[in-house]
Amino acid sequence: MDRIFLRDYIIETEIGAFEVERGTTQRLRFTIEVEVARVEAGDDVDLILSYDRIIEAVGDEVSFARVALLETLADGIAARILSHPQAQAVHLEIEKPDRGPFVLGIRVTRWRGEVSLIDQASNVPHVVYLGQNGLPVAGAVNCVAGDRARVADIQAQRRLDLLAVEQAAWQRVAPGITVAATRTEMDWALRQGLAVIWAPAKMVLEASDPPDATTPDALAVWLAERLGADTITAFETISAESCIRVRQG
Repeated sequence: MDRIFLRDYIIETEIGAFEVERGTTQRLRFTIEVEVARVEAGDDVDLILSYDRIIEAVGDEVSFARVALLETLADGIAARILSHPQAQAVHLEIEKPDRGPFVLGIRVTRWRGEVSLIDQASNVPHVVYLGQNGLPVAGAVNCVAGDRARVADIQAQRRLDLLAVEQAAWQRVAPGITVAATRTEMDWALRQGLAVIWAPAKMVLEASDPPDATTPDALAVWLAERLGADTITAFETISAESCIRVRQG
């Protein structure tokens, strides 16, 4: 199997079993290697375990609850990483460099199947259909509409539909607002609290199950279904057929 790694990643947090360690922070240094099943990713970032996922696993577990033992922290981080379908094993080293004129730490290895995995269902993004005029919503994936050229050729029309949405997305970039073309980019930007505007061409053109229609509202419905959302907040009318509940914004 292939391996990806994170080395010498340092954070400050409160941890420790001794009373002297309570109410104060100390540094922790992480070195993490993940054995991953090989996949034919075709240079698609959404098909691989991103380095950001490793960093996020550390941050999420540290912020989840205060723990006394590095072993407990290591188990939680490993469970979060192994929840990614590509991850097969995690080799994790955590060091405490501030406990004295020496370095304390642990090394553990956890294999898929040894730990209870973390349910990722709560990571489903909130999808918003803005249409042409709505203001981007922070912490959500926003779908926009643009002025579409009309041609007779069906395939050319699909490309022009996607191009119109892409142009409308990039025209709205501003502080706190970013454009994302992949799920990995969306997840990263949402964790930063940004308003994400979807640029659909890459996902649609590379999908094994592309949408039947490429009108802006149909694209928003397709994205919401693909992301596993159960609701779309719409600031303009969605006329495309949808099995997802539409809530007016």
